[in-house]
Amino acid sequence: MSSRTEAMSKQAIVVFGATGKQGGSVVKTILADRKAASKFHIKAVTRDPTKESSKALAALGAELVTVRDPQALPSMLAVPSRSDGC
Repeated sequence: MSSRTEAMSKQAIVVFGATGKQGGSVVKTILADRKAASKFHIKAVTRDPTKESSKALAALGAELVTVRDPQALPSMLAVPSRSDGC
């Protein structure tokens, strides 16, 4: 099964502030738990996907969603509607 197909079969959780302490902790906790990781696909929202903290989350299995411009946040409101939890 491809990683895209696998991600589509899981429930999605969008984590805003994923590279911060709180958001990063949420992402890492879910992905470290085998049972949770098998059920949920993490969409980690970040401003800079080139940061080491962003790369580390991607390496753990999170999908990075980049929002560089805070003005673009209204368009991001569609992301949670395609997720199962925020």
